[in-house]
Amino acid sequence: MMLRIQQIAAEWREKKRKAKESDERLIRAAVHRRANRAVRDGELKREPCEECYTLKTDMHHDDYSKPLDVHHLCRSCHMVKHKRA
Repeated sequence: MMLRIQQIAAEWREKKRKAKESDERLIRAAVHRRANRAVRDGELKREPCEECYTLKTDMHHDDYSKPLDVHHLCRSCHMVKHKRA
């Protein structure tokens, strides 16, 4: 009986974790779409990498509540920044 209760509790925790991750992914996707539309519409301009000045860049968000507050980083500098975080 106790084992079954523990199993149900573990399944419930896993379900809550997946739901939270899903919500966070939806928020990140919406913010990325907003930033890309801003570039397309001329509200935001693509700039060289802030670290190495490479021209082809990704947009990095430190805070997803500010979709147009981005750092322009090349792919390699962007991955380094995520590894440091």
